[in-house]
Amino acid sequence: MKMTNGCLHAGRRWLALLLGLGLSMARAAAPDCAQGLEMPAAFAGRTLLLFGEIHGTREAPAFVGRYLCAALAQPGPLLLGLEIPGADNQAAIDAYLASAGTLADRRALMATPHFRAKLSDGRSSVAMFELIELARRLRHEGGPVGVLAFDAWPEATRHDRGESREQAMAQNLRAAARPGTRLIVLAGNAHVSARVGRPGAPDYAPLGALLADLAPLRLNIDLTGGSHWTCRKPGDCGPQPMPSHPALRPGTSLLGLDERGAEAGFDGYFHVGPITPSPLASDSVGQ
Repeated sequence: MKMTNGCLHAGRRWLALLLGLGLSMARAAAPDCAQGLEMPAAFAGRTLLLFGEIHGTREAPAFVGRYLCAALAQPGPLLLGLEIPGADNQAAIDAYLASAGTLADRRALMATPHFRAKLSDGRSSVAMFELIELARRLRHEGGPVGVLAFDAWPEATRHDRGESREQAMAQNLRAAARPGTRLIVLAGNAHVSARVGRPGAPDYAPLGALLADLAPLRLNIDLTGGSHWTCRKPGDCGPQPMPSHPALRPGTSLLGLDERGAEAGFDGYFHVGPITPSPLASDSVGQ
């Protein structure tokens, strides 16, 4: 499939920069921002992790941030993939990562099409901004961290029920998945799943299925109720209740593999407990 967006090229730019940084990085302890998160042995050496979230929570981006910090204890560059359209936003994200994170820098990021959107499903939340800010801070502290905006909307249309968008997102991630680079992705759990087929579209393949040859770990959010931020229509945005997902975690583990998620297309889980809504970043960040 021929790509017309700039996301693939941005991924290559980050890859070159991260490889250069990674060559000089020695094995180090995880930063304090890991908050004691332990890396399961089964995750060691895995280069593609797909975290499937429910959009609009504080907890899912925060958990991925903790994982990003824990992953710095292993050598090599890290690339954080976010479900943000790359064509109109990657350059601004690159600029923010290179910035000092001042009020003017935050305002410039909030002026991008992604964060200006008022009809939001949570991908332009305060928590998502805070995850980008964490990557910026880690990078300025010497961590080999970059951010890839890999979504293909609106370049890939929904006229085919979204299949072309899934293919484009998978291609953008595939282009960034290079030897030596660990790719940590946060996306909606419907995209992360490896299960093929949707009602009325039995051959629908999400990116989790399209990337199967790269042996990703696909992790589904495990939560115990609460609410998330979403917009049902313009002007009607706010917290919406979310029932508990079936508990997958054995004992008190926060992160792990579990074959019980296989039917839904997942290899494991990340446990966040009760969720709380994260509102639009543009309403508070940079104000």
